[in-house]
Amino acid sequence: MYTSSIVPYTYSNPWDVSFEQRFDLLTRGKYRVAYYYATPDTSTFRYRAFNVSQALALGPEESTVSASWFVADDFARMGRVLDSCDALVLCRNSLYNGKVARLAARARTLGRRIYFDVDDLVFDPSYTHLLMDTLNVDLNNDGVWDYWHAYIGRAGATFELADAAIVTNDFLAERARKWSGKEAKILPNFYNKEQGDISEEIWVCKERDSWSRDEYIHLAYFSGSPSHDRDFSLIADPIAKIMDYDSRVRLIIVGFLNNSTPLSRHSDRVTILSLKDFINLQREIGAVEINLVPLQDNPFTNCKSELKYFEAAIVGAVTVASPTHAYRHAIKQGENGFLSAAHKWKETLEHVISLFDSGSQRELLCRSRQHAMAQYDWRNQKEKIESVFL
Repeated sequence: MYTSSIVPYTYSNPWDVSFEQRFDLLTRGKYRVAYYYATPDTSTFRYRAFNVSQALALGPEESTVSASWFVADDFARMGRVLDSCDALVLCRNSLYNGKVARLAARARTLGRRIYFDVDDLVFDPSYTHLLMDTLNVDLNNDGVWDYWHAYIGRAGATFELADAAIVTNDFLAERARKWSGKEAKILPNFYNKEQGDISEEIWVCKERDSWSRDEYIHLAYFSGSPSHDRDFSLIADPIAKIMDYDSRVRLIIVGFLNNSTPLSRHSDRVTILSLKDFINLQREIGAVEINLVPLQDNPFTNCKSELKYFEAAIVGAVTVASPTHAYRHAIKQGENGFLSAAHKWKETLEHVISLFDSGSQRELLCRSRQHAMAQYDWRNQKEKIESVFL
């Protein structure tokens, strides 16, 4: 683990601002985009609504497009928003209900273009079984089936209100087009100013201290939600086998995990930390040597974005990921990270650990940071965003 450290960040949601402030953001550009996300959260809302609005408002170059976010609590004032915007984006969290239907109907009457923004394969009911199986939920529980069929059905109904979709990669775009018969535009995820600022501080701190580390090598799995047991099962046994002979190896799990049986014999070397806010999470990622991104290989996981790669790259952690669609496109093997087939995790991790033994990981970390900043920094997204709406 790296010995450099910055003080914990006192976190508050950067999107907790007044309606009038958000309305002002909306009306700054010639082409105005209103995002509607029923209840803000630190995951999809952040990437798909807040980050886009921020990148347009604070970017180094003036943009023709402006955007802002609105939520269910703003519904009584959405008439004013629709009167002032050119496009309405209904995000995946805006599951179909009477308010969403009325919002879309009003937008349609005013001639506004309507988009459905989605970052997961959660609109096509034919994938319900695959989604539930991937998430390792109880397939014998009728209530769970009711929940997921309702969620996907309502998300699909919201999609049907739209003229087109906005998605995170071309794998998901293809499925959106096939299901809806509508256009699907691609806007990849990227990190925001707050993440970039603290990550710069972390990187500078590590550089200042000459990348000093203790005697251990920390692998870390940032699960993010309680539904990743099957993903983690891909790496639990390989990590346990490495721990059998390499006493330096430690494992950190941040978030939720229910099943790590193969690691029980090394429980004294496994640390489980509670889920962090997205700013302090960068501190946790920056402290470890190796960032683990195991994913099953199926249509659902191939629709996911590469965010776990770029958020590790900007703080100097090496990513080892399963070769799903987004990670195959983001990671060049051995250049800015590593891809590992399901049966090669032990071999791949042994190779990455050897880089730290020889001290040759430094150039890779610099390349991955440079790549992440070029492709995923909030300041470099204006043209991509404009290409979606103009």
